[in-house]
Amino acid sequence: MQIADIPSEEASQSRHRTDLSQQMASICTHPVCLWAALIFVNAIALPYRGLVHDARLYGVQVLNRITNGEFSDDLYLRYGSQDAYSLFSRWCRRLLS
Repeated sequence: MQIADIPSEEASQSRHRTDLSQQMASICTHPVCLWAALIFVNAIALPYRGLVHDARLYGVQVLNRITNGEFSDDLYLRYGSQDAYSLFSRWCRRLLS
């Protein structure tokens, strides 16, 4: 085998790029496949890290609605919450009950 018979690394990379671009083009022609691919990439790039920051506050508001005001004496819910102006906890209550 001679050195000229061995494909160069650049040619190999070029062929892989061409294959990848053809595969991406075929995915783009099918909206469901494109959507699934984007969701997969999003899940890998930005994994779920649990309830953090404002999500904790929204979670307490939803929990309060699900338990019919069990936590309504909490200072946040009594004086600091703007839950009366948001539809989020109402919608989530219907989903979770």
